[in-house]
Amino acid sequence: MMEIKSLPTITLLIVVRNEKNYIEKSLNSLLKQTYPKELTEIIIVDGMSSDGTREIVKKVIEELRRTGISIRMINNPQYILASGWNIGIKNAKGEIVCRIDTHSEIYPDYVEI
Repeated sequence: MMEIKSLPTITLLIVVRNEKNYIEKSLNSLLKQTYPKELTEIIIVDGMSSDGTREIVKKVIEELRRTGISIRMINNPQYILASGWNIGIKNAKGEIVCRIDTHSEIYPDYVEI
């Protein structure tokens, strides 16, 4: 792998609405990435879920804050998936934004240069 200072920052972006059956597995797969954690940001844009998705995401965020991983949830009051992607991209700090679907579990080397 290249020297860390020469690697780009990455935003892993997930847009959700009522995905309680999938969100935890999807987030766990993001956490297994081999890409340097200090160069990775995770953003979950939630369309005001009412099925417990928000609570699951909040729990994961609290657990991960202790590890130094940058992860946050942003509200999507318009509920619409396309609006969620736009909100996420607008708030992303990474030089590269990777769109991840909630039903996906990605391989640990998904983000590699």
